[in-house]
Amino acid sequence: MPTPSQRARSTPAGAPTRATKLQQALVDLGFLLHEYLHTLAHKDYQAWAQSFKNAGDGTRYNTLIEGFCDFFTLNVRQTVTPRCRADGEDRGPLRS
Repeated sequence: MPTPSQRARSTPAGAPTRATKLQQALVDLGFLLHEYLHTLAHKDYQAWAQSFKNAGDGTRYNTLIEGFCDFFTLNVRQTVTPRCRADGEDRGPLRS
């Protein structure tokens, strides 16, 4: 499976378009936010979720750990406005 940076470097049709680069940057941002939010989880919450996994309930563990993390990631991403538009008009530091 290609890494996020490998996906941004090429497309089946050749060099990525500006819109493709911007879209990939937003995907990468979501991935980084998701992983960062894992680091913010309280140790007691992690231990509580782990108790379900240890009891054989992996579904509940995944819901508690990944589901809540995704929920908060989506909430943060909804507030993010790109400063560079796909049509080429730059409005900030995401210039290519």
